[in-house]
Amino acid sequence: MKVLTLFPAENTIEASVFDGKSKISSANFAYPECSCETGSIAEKIALQMGGMSADVGITCYSMTPQTCNKTTILDNELSSKIACDAFGHEKTNICPQILLSLAPKKAMLACPLTYGELPPVAVFSGVPQIQRRIVARTFEHLLGAKELCRITGKEYEQSNVISIYLSSDEISACAHEKGGILDIEDSYDGEGAMTPTRSGFFGQRCVYKMAFSGKYTKEQMLEKVRGKSGILGHLGTSDLNEVRKMVKSGNKKAENVYKAFVYGVAKSIGKMAASLKGKVDGIGLIGSLSTDGELVAELKNYVDYIKNPVPLVVDPSSALMEMAIAHKEN
Repeated sequence: MKVLTLFPAENTIEASVFDGKSKISSANFAYPECSCETGSIAEKIALQMGGMSADVGITCYSMTPQTCNKTTILDNELSSKIACDAFGHEKTNICPQILLSLAPKKAMLACPLTYGELPPVAVFSGVPQIQRRIVARTFEHLLGAKELCRITGKEYEQSNVISIYLSSDEISACAHEKGGILDIEDSYDGEGAMTPTRSGFFGQRCVYKMAFSGKYTKEQMLEKVRGKSGILGHLGTSDLNEVRKMVKSGNKKAENVYKAFVYGVAKSIGKMAASLKGKVDGIGLIGSLSTDGELVAELKNYVDYIKNPVPLVVDPSSALMEMAIAHKEN
């Protein structure tokens, strides 16, 4: 069985073709500027991958209605709604349409950003009309937690672990309790730590004043939550290496912003440890910034009293292939 996977990574779309469980080709493609480029991206993928005739095509993420279904069959109606941001704007929304353009015999969407269900204790907010929800890279959180258990000789279903997704966009902490998600931060809507390009949590009254001041449009206010905020908003760059150069040159503001960034991520880890009542079997780091040695060392200074954070390597494309084969067999 030939399986085509499209994994929406942080900066590129990774296309892979599997013959059974063996990867036979893989290539990375830049995200298109708009949905109008779907066809051209699909053509590039087909050309570089030697044509497409997959039995099953599968991608993940995108914004959909909240769901507990790990996989959903993709059709033109659903993919069009996703691409038009009917359920929320996200750059990964383009992937379902690209996948359908490559015409696999069956197309599937796995673990959208809204995948999963929080327990009642984690859902309620102080505003009756607003409930907390999952909007995060839950797929990689699950892969990371299971990989951490594998390398430490534990069973995921019997363990309490914390996974931290670290990237220039999303930074989110997740608590896993005995094989399920107990809590996870929604950095899409401004929960958790400041990231290189997102605000993280901030004072609500201040935002209300800004929103009703007449100085900002709706789009400008949304950009202050994600896209043009965080470290980028303070210093004009989201590159941590550039920020460290600023710090070494004596830029006090850069030093304070960077320290606040690390401090915020550490607090998120501590918050998830509290949700697990301190019974933590391990802390795993995933995402592009999990390989940043300086950042990992600084986080360790804060949280190694809980557990030493472990950078992890996961393979989302192979995991998608496994899900596609399992779905086909069942």
